[in-house]
Amino acid sequence: MQLILNRLKLDSIITTSQLLTVYALTGSLVLGMHLLLRYLRQIVYFDMDQYWPVSIVTPRVLTASHWPAVLATVVAFTWLVKLARQNKPPVKLIIWFVLPLTIISSNLISGWQAGMIAPLQINDPGYTSYYDDAAALSEWPDLANLWRWYPQFQPSLRDHTRVHPPLAVSFYFAGQRLLPHPVMINLLILYSAMAAVYLLFLWLKETLTTRSALQASLLLGLIPAGQIYFWAGFDSLIMALFWASAYFYYHTQGWRGKLLLVLFLLLSALSSFAIIWLVGWLVLERVINRQHQSQPAFVWALAGLGISLWLVYLATGYNYLVSLATARSFEGSQGFYGFEQPLSYLITRIEDLWEIIIFGSPAVIWLWWQRVKENSALPAVGLPAVLSFGLFLLAGAYYTGETGRAAMYLYPFLLLDLHSLPIWQKTANFLRLSGWIFGLGLIMQIFGFFVW
Repeated sequence: MQLILNRLKLDSIITTSQLLTVYALTGSLVLGMHLLLRYLRQIVYFDMDQYWPVSIVTPRVLTASHWPAVLATVVAFTWLVKLARQNKPPVKLIIWFVLPLTIISSNLISGWQAGMIAPLQINDPGYTSYYDDAAALSEWPDLANLWRWYPQFQPSLRDHTRVHPPLAVSFYFAGQRLLPHPVMINLLILYSAMAAVYLLFLWLKETLTTRSALQASLLLGLIPAGQIYFWAGFDSLIMALFWASAYFYYHTQGWRGKLLLVLFLLLSALSSFAIIWLVGWLVLERVINRQHQSQPAFVWALAGLGISLWLVYLATGYNYLVSLATARSFEGSQGFYGFEQPLSYLITRIEDLWEIIIFGSPAVIWLWWQRVKENSALPAVGLPAVLSFGLFLLAGAYYTGETGRAAMYLYPFLLLDLHSLPIWQKTANFLRLSGWIFGLGLIMQIFGFFVW
């Protein structure tokens, strides 16, 4: 064990041996725990997905017609790496064209219908689609009526829609009526995720060179969660809104910054009830990060969010707290999950953590842990995010797993903390790191179908 720990100790160079150790250790632990839990489940029942710890996946074997998309994805990724390693990389070209091209190619591995259209879940027999709920609304006045009486409508909505505030279904309603083709909705979601990558780049650029900041920020789109869910996953839009809120929380100079902070917090709250996690991050960041003079921004953020939600209530009749309580009633047990089903509670908490590691890439999690362990200053952004997420899990959130998608908002917070590691001065590190991260996502796309 000590030999493994010594091998994983980070220096200025990331070696292939280290990455191989990280991935082999992760794979061994996942397989070992899966087999152990399968055995224990024969003795005592608890909730466990078939392919634990990945909650939703359909294994597959690709046909010959799909392999050209695999080749195209590798070519796009190779182009991306080549451009990113230049002394003066074309940042906008890479973030706004080459990275989206890589992600689209990766999703085309499943074919046009399955990869591009199916993630919208049009006419979904599984009763989970935002798109179908939006299509059931005939006119814009129907949407206004939905907002006013949303808690009453929630029980009749589909599984994903009813546990989100009404901005989720409103987004798809507007997309159906304003965009010429359903795939354009997915493209809009993808570019919202690219905006999050760009904000991460801008933030990293404050402490790193342009090339290093670009290379670090690109990892957000290359991790499995980025490759798989940035195309068509509404949670990608939620991640972008959460990350924009965090960005402007740290960049609140002038009225423009303050108004943007409140705007993105409001949009975040109206898109996802996971705003509770983001509020937890704000509180814990204020406690942990003494160097950031964040008290004015903290007060502005919480007061602005509360007042703006009250104004939304006055304007539309939408009662956020009643809607939140209604959504909570659909989340498994009515009481505390840990008391009612303690064994299932424990196993699903472990599953949630493993999904974060797998979809965020074991390499990224390893680097973040090295950042926590080997630096004297605590990571001011990522640590409050992890602690808030831990409290979220302890409270019983994500009882069905799916955190690799539903909690992808965590990843930019972790990646920002990596700026102080001594690895960004050597482009060979980026070559190896991005290759292993991208490779895991590509393998997952080849052998699994992740439509949720």
